[in-house]
Amino acid sequence: MYGRYIEADSVTEAGRRILFYAGDHEDSKTLFRAVVERFGYAPVDLGSLQMGRLMQVDGGPLTGLHAIRDTSLG
Repeated sequence: MYGRYIEADSVTEAGRRILFYAGDHEDSKTLFRAVVERFGYAPVDLGSLQMGRLMQVDGGPLTGLHAIRDTSLG
């Protein structure tokens, strides 16, 4: 649904596009974060899969959120 936004470019004039992720396996999350950062995105770890679901699915506060991390803030 929002793929057209993140596929266009990971970095905009306003900053890096935020990519939320969650998981129950720390090694996998570390690898995922490294790959996402190499593509230029600003990854944000939401914690466990259960927490990720609560935050991103079924009307959670991050459902459909398109966010950009301001690169001027560091």
